[in-house]
Amino acid sequence: MPPANRLAHPFPEEPCSFRMPIEPADYFDRSPVLSEEERRGIAYLLQLAPSRYLEFKRQARVLSRVTQPLMDVLALFQHRRPKSRVFRHCFLKYLLAHVLQTNTLYWGWSSPVWASVIDALPKRSRGTVAQDVQANGAARSNPHYTLVQLAAYLFSDLLYLPANRGFPAHMMGEILFGPQVL
Repeated sequence: MPPANRLAHPFPEEPCSFRMPIEPADYFDRSPVLSEEERRGIAYLLQLAPSRYLEFKRQARVLSRVTQPLMDVLALFQHRRPKSRVFRHCFLKYLLAHVLQTNTLYWGWSSPVWASVIDALPKRSRGTVAQDVQANGAARSNPHYTLVQLAAYLFSDLLYLPANRGFPAHMMGEILFGPQVL
């Protein structure tokens, strides 16, 4: 009679070859320290109006050490969720404002800093959801919430579960592993 292990695993196990779509090791310079030039560049980028999108794009390229990882998170999100509407300008400005405020690039943010950045995101409300927000403070989250959660996980391995709003587990799973895996 064959051993139970052979019956349970008739084929030899292959080592898992999964690789996260974005890893911090993909970026050469992960220093959390901002240079004076980067601080000035971020401040300039933050004051640009949405109508100046070409200048915004140019300045984001100049600050590629700071912006490229965020652009990669955004590209991953848009690749896996093409019907989700998200504004690059708003996402970058939100995180870069916190980078400037903390004077530290997101690579160096601690879990409490990431948690405060995630908690500070405004909640989305439309129609009847607006009444629920007034009643119990809960609402559906906007795509930027998922993007910031995704960035926190990819850049610092933080899965932050806030008490006052849901966690987009299924959506994050789809983005990280692909819809066919789920």
